[in-house]
Amino acid sequence: RAAEKRPLLYVAAAEDAIAAPPSEDELREALGPHVTRVVIERAGHALLPEQPEATAAALVAFARRLFSAA
Repeated sequence: RAAEKRPLLYVAAAEDAIAAPPSEDELREALGPHVTRVVIERAGHALLPEQPEATAAALVAFARRLFSAA
């Protein structure tokens, strides 16, 4: 599983009609205990073009947590 030993960020769109955001429990079961879930509000399946700033902010915050813990 991808998040069994290493941190993994799962970014989901709150209004995605094609792939609804899974729960944190579902993600941990499928990917492992080190998964972090971020749900971007006011975004559908085209997450990045719909909410580029929020998506970038989620990625930067995750990276900062990784590097501050190192």
